Amino acid sequence: MTKEEKEDEEEEEEKEDEDEDEEEEKIEKSLDLKINKIEEKGIKKKCSLEEHKEIDAILYCQDCKIYICKKCENYHFQLFKNYHKVNSNLNEIFTGLCKEKNHSMKLGYFCKDHNQMCCAACISIIKTQGNGKHKNCDVCSIKKIKKEKKNQLSKNIIFLEELSQTIEQSIDKLKKIFEKINEDKEKLKIKIQKIFTKIRNSINKREDEILLEVDKLYNEKFFSEDLIKKSEKLPNKIKISIERGKIEEKEWKDKNKLSVLINDCINIENNIEVINIINENLKKYNSTKNVNIIFTPEDNELDTFIENIENFGKLSNANDVRILMVGLDAAGKTTILYQLKKEETVKTIPTIGYNVETVDYKNLNFTVWDVGGTDKIRILWKHYYQNTDGLIFVVDSNDRDRIEEAAEELKKMLAEEELKDCVVLVMANKQDLNGALPPSEVTDKLGMGQLKGRTWLVQGTCAITGQGLKEGLDWLAFVLSKKKKINLIN
Repeated sequence: MTKEEKEDEEEEEEKEDEDEDEEEEKIEKSLDLKINKIEEKGIKKKCSLEEHKEIDAILYCQDCKIYICKKCENYHFQLFKNYHKVNSNLNEIFTGLCKEKNHSMKLGYFCKDHNQMCCAACISIIKTQGNGKHKNCDVCSIKKIKKEKKNQLSKNIIFLEELSQTIEQSIDKLKKIFEKINEDKEKLKIKIQKIFTKIRNSINKREDEILLEVDKLYNEKFFSEDLIKKSEKLPNKIKISIERGKIEEKEWKDKNKLSVLINDCINIENNIEVINIINENLKKYNSTKNVNIIFTPEDNELDTFIENIENFGKLSNANDVRILMVGLDAAGKTTILYQLKKEETVKTIPTIGYNVETVDYKNLNFTVWDVGGTDKIRILWKHYYQNTDGLIFVVDSNDRDRIEEAAEELKKMLAEEELKDCVVLVMANKQDLNGALPPSEVTDKLGMGQLKGRTWLVQGTCAITGQGLKEGLDWLAFVLSKKKKINLIN
């Protein structure tokens, strides 16, 4: 194509754009009236055939660009079988018309903020009513982004071609990961169910034990229900016994009735025994009526127990580790923290209280607490000990006058019960200075060799340049991952 032909083509395209712009301006001028008509009619997807215009469409032919109702479906299928692309999901098809409610206009505009096309009705809502979806958006004609989208299309095609070579493998990998996640989730749920079932069984068992104990205790302290049942028939038995006893006195000499008389005597004696038991229990009750058997816990203890049950169990990420970083003031703790976090040196001031940052490193999520090191703040260190997985103790290797003070503080910390299981990383900082003690000498000065049953490392570092920080963090990540049984990402 010659230069003149190219210029003529561009002029022709510009003229077409101008004509279309004029047409769109006309549309905008009469837009309010059109919107009202649209809303009155409540436009829906109806069949495109004039005779069936009141019947709801069920298909859309993307070649014919028409909506098809149930009656037209067979005719269209017979005419264009295997030739035309038909879509039954009317919400997914692209018709070139706006899908906003009560809009049935051509998509002639592009919203840069939402990266989507919109119609003149959308633009009118923005300009007149001010409540449209694209309110305050950067909107232009679709012709103005024609070249931009074409250029982007070429890049996207190249990207998709490269991606297509590995996408299936990525999807398969994603599926396997998802299956593994689901498997882990179900295992965790089963574990939780077993724990709570065990708790429920223990509570039920304890309830049964206490209820049996109540029966036993009341029977021992007072009397059983059997005695009441026996005593209910006792008055009538006594009455009969008295009558029988009087008769027996008169008939006692009758040898033929001897066995009967003796049996009656035994019954009378048994009745007397029951009467004695009742009297003894009455005395027993009178002597124990001040006994007040209660069940503990009381209401306030019960509330505490229920609260503990309600808060029982905690879900957490096993990859989360809590690191406490302390040391004497001016040792370089805060500089190290931000070097780990941002890999840059920041100007710091003495820390009053603490700084806290999260550092993601080799599949572990380090939450690092940098606590101030002045003598007044050191007494507050103990408030940060709970749930600490690792301790980073920063030493100013160039401050020979205070190395013994640092050793004393470290010794006091490691004697605390809450830190008995944490691993210790000593960062012998400021190794870039000429007078700095080497890591081996820092090890001796701190008495690290005397620690028993403790995992530790002394690592030489320079917070300003980052020297030694990665090596120290590598060691800490390795030790903690082994302790927590986490697979590291190299």
